[in-house]
Order: sequence, then structure tokens, then C-alpha cells
Amino acid sequence: MKLPFIDELNTGILDPQKVLEASSGEITEPADFYERSHRPVPGGLCDEQIFGPIDDYTCACGKYRGRRYEGRTCEHCGVTILPSSVRETRMAHIRLTEPVIPPCYLKEAPSLLSLFLGIDPEELKHIAYSEKWIVTDPGEPKASKKLRAGSIITTRSHLNNLEKPDVKGYAALSGGEAVQMLIEQMLSTDHPDGKTNLQLEYERLQSESSTDADKARLEVLEYFISGDHDPRHMLITVFPVVPPSFRPAGSILESRYLHFAALSLPESRCSRRTRFGIPERLTADPKKAIRSKGLYQVCARRLITEMAFRSEP
Repeated sequence: MKLPFIDELNTGILDPQKVLEASSGEITEPADFYERSHRPVPGGLCDEQIFGPIDDYTCACGKYRGRRYEGRTCEHCGVTILPSSVRETRMAHIRLTEPVIPPCYLKEAPSLLSLFLGIDPEELKHIAYSEKWIVTDPGEPKASKKLRAGSIITTRSHLNNLEKPDVKGYAALSGGEAVQMLIEQMLSTDHPDGKTNLQLEYERLQSESSTDADKARLEVLEYFISGDHDPRHMLITVFPVVPPSFRPAGSILESRYLHFAALSLPESRCSRRTRFGIPERLTADPKKAIRSKGLYQVCARRLITEMAFRSEP
């Protein structure tokens, strides 16, 4: 097949809605194949209902075989009878438990996210990695005299405020949830004229900008005001999964498969614990692992651990 010639390639902030439009289904399980049957796990990284059948014109249970059933969906396994080549084009998605901040917005200089929010890059890293917290409600009475909404405090101060029995209503956020709250505040319309805080900050910098840092931030704010870009899309809430044919899988010890896919075990633990109402403190460690390591690094660490475990006699 002759590939079309590409005239132009644009890069930019990915809209989660476009990921959902291109997706054929949601990944809900962190597994890929069953160890004994070597068949894809339903809802997993190689699910035949999402990506299509492994064998040409054959459903997962084997009830329908042959091209004469093309387009028909099996009532038993739910797989649509299609050629196996569809597994090269179909994508899926993962809904994350909380927003994830891409490392490029934290480590690159100048940081696009820090310029947009007007926060020091180092402070933003501490917030993203749950080393510092943003106070959303100082409580009644206040946990501290200097404490107010929007204050940035350390983890030790946050835990001390939680342990004070006389303070009621205290709340603070960290990680992607805190950054998402700051972005929503920039887009809120609290002004009587109907202008957002983003537009007001842009007008203020236009009249007062004198330093190079103010000019750099002015360019970032203008980028989001003039264009069709939503700053909320800088956070990953829906993670795209490429087709299985582009994710190589290899057989390891005892015919077990090792699949190189970007689905982290900590993210799965977070979603399950949140679903069953387990306290927030117990989900802090896997959430912190997602923020600090990133999805790819957490997945790589999990795969290395599995290989070491399976190689033991």
C-alpha cells in the first residue's frame, strides 16, 4: 500500500475529547494475556472487543469463523468479526484517577505551566510531587494566623493542621488536583465585567511589564487568550493507548507474556481504592508514584520487577 505524502505536521496541546473520539474503548484492567490460555484479558491492554480479533474473521470464543460473518458481533464474547488488520489502527484510552502533569511542563526551562500560573518553577515541582500543599480552606478557626486560602505549606504543616482537633473545615490539595484548581481559578469569571482572571492578568502585565520574565509570561497568556487552546489540556486526564500491533509483546519464562504498554499498576490501585471508599491517606503512596515517576517510568519499574520475580527458581 502506498503511503500518502505528509505536507505538514503540527504539534500542540492534545484535547482529551479528541482522544475519546479516536478511541475504540476504555482500558480497565492492567493485564494483557491470560497466562494459561494466552488469550487477551477482557478490558485489558489487548482486548479483542476494543482492538479487534487476533485471528482473521474469528471471534474470541470461536462461535463465528469465516468471512461470511464479517461485521457481525458475537453474542457470547462481544467481538466483532473483522480482519485482524484492524488491530493496527484501533486505539484505546485510560481514564486517570486524577490529573497528571507531564514532565515537560515541569523540567523544561522556561516552564510553560509556571509562566501561565505565575508560580516559581521549583514551587510548582514541589506541589506536583506532593511535597507541598495549597490551602483551599484555612478552617474555622484558622489553623494558623498567617494561613489563608492559596497559601503554600509543607507536608509537615499540612499534617499538623489535620491533627488539630479544634479546627474544622480545613482543606488543602497537592499534585495534579492542586494545579487543576489553580488553572480553574485563572479561567473563572469573578469580575463584574465578565472578564476572566486570565484576561485581567494579561491587561495588568501589558501596562506594567518591564522585566524579561513579565514579557515571557505575557507571551504565554496571549497564546491561550488569542488561540483556541485550553490551558486545562496541559494536564493529562485521558491517556491514549496505541494499537497492540505497535506495542511489541515477547514471551518470557513459562510462556508468559511481557507487554510494553503504558498502564501503571499504581494508577489501577488508586482507582480501585477510590471506588471502594478507602481513606485518602492509604492512596497517597500510589498517587505520589504516578506524579513523581510518570506513567512510563512506573510501568517500566513494574515490568523490571515482574521479570526479576519470574526469573527466580
